[in-house]
Amino acid sequence: MMRNDRVVGEERLLTNLRARIREVVQGPEGALYLLTDETNGKLLKLTPR
Repeated sequence: MMRNDRVVGEERLLTNLRARIREVVQGPEGALYLLTDETNGKLLKLTPR
């Protein structure tokens, strides 16, 4: 959570992946693309339900 350009809280998501997220980009269709930081990293696509 942000307030006046400062981080004042956090929410941990996708903890079951047990991987560090390196990059997050929003695609033109609104989906989020995540890249994990591993030797054999994964590219994940998140879409709303």
